[in-house]
Amino acid sequence: MNLQALELQKSLARAVSDAMQESWERIVVNYEMLTTDEGREVDYCAFYISAAGGDFQETSLRTLPDAVDDLFIQLNDLMAKTENERWGTCDLVIDRSGQYKFNFDYAAPRRVNGIFDEQSQGRFDRYLETYKTDRGRT
Repeated sequence: MNLQALELQKSLARAVSDAMQESWERIVVNYEMLTTDEGREVDYCAFYISAAGGDFQETSLRTLPDAVDDLFIQLNDLMAKTENERWGTCDLVIDRSGQYKFNFDYAAPRRVNGIFDEQSQGRFDRYLETYKTDRGRT
């Protein structure tokens, strides 16, 4: 991956975390994008985990700032240009420590195409329980 894409990823992680007004432990964004000759269609699943009163809670992010959408689009366009292939799905996980991780899937995005299954939605429905288990809390 080239330096420009890495810088865009860093900017994207910063823009998402800077947009948060609540206290959080982890932010998860699953961003789907389908680009065709007719335009672009996007869908995302985004939430954060907080530690309120000693217990973890998950809260959905209903909207992402326009700047975040713009950065996802820029990243997709840049990677399409430099890697000759567009990703259909991008997972971004940001931890309170400032560490972040991107995962890209180059298959057709599922939710955008009306597919709501384990890969596109189910794994997020159980994310909080997995997070608690990983940290020794049930």
